[in-house]
Amino acid sequence: QRVAINGRIVSAETVPVAFVTPGYFHTMRIPVVSGRDFNQGDRLPGITAPREVLGANLVAIVNEAFQRRFILTGSMLGARVTSESGPEVFTVVGVTKDVPDRSLRETPRPLLMAPLAQMPGVHISWGSLTFVLRTAEGDPLRVAPDVRRTIWSVNPSIVIAGMTTMRARLAGGMREERDSALLFGLFALAAC
Repeated sequence: QRVAINGRIVSAETVPVAFVTPGYFHTMRIPVVSGRDFNQGDRLPGITAPREVLGANLVAIVNEAFQRRFILTGSMLGARVTSESGPEVFTVVGVTKDVPDRSLRETPRPLLMAPLAQMPGVHISWGSLTFVLRTAEGDPLRVAPDVRRTIWSVNPSIVIAGMTTMRARLAGGMREERDSALLFGLFALAAC
C-alpha cells in the first residue's frame, strides 16, 4: 500500500502498523529519541466517536528506519502520514530507536506505531495481537495461568497461540546465529 507524508506519496511498500499502549516503549526499553511517548490522552473522543472526528486526533510514533526511509531532511515530528488502506491521517508525535522485529540478522524495517485506544476508529485490518508483560522477578511464566484467565474473562473464544519469555525469544534468534557460525566452521574445516 502506498504511504503519503504531508500529502506526497513516498512509497509503494507495505509499512506495518503496530498498536501499543502507553508505557510500551518503557516496558520494552525502547528509547523515544525525539518527540514524546503516547499518553492517556491519545484516544478517540468517546467509545463510538462520530465519523467526522475520526482521524482528527490520530497520533503515531515511528521508528528511525521509517524516518530514514521516508523523510530526507528535517524532523519527522508533526508529519501527517496516510495510507491507501484508509482515510486516516496520523500525526507523528515521536520517533523511537530501531529494534530488531523479525530477526537479529535483519535490518529493522520502517514501522508506524499508534495507540491501541485509537484502534476502534482506524480502518486497518489485523490478524493477531501480541501482549507483552514485564514481571518484577522470578520465572515470568509463573503468571501464565492468571494471564490466560484474564484474557478469557474478556472473551472465552480468544485463541492464545502461545506464551514465551523474552529470554527464550532472544535465545531462539541467537540459535540461528550460532547454527550459521557452526555451519561455516564445518565448511571451513572440510576445506582444510
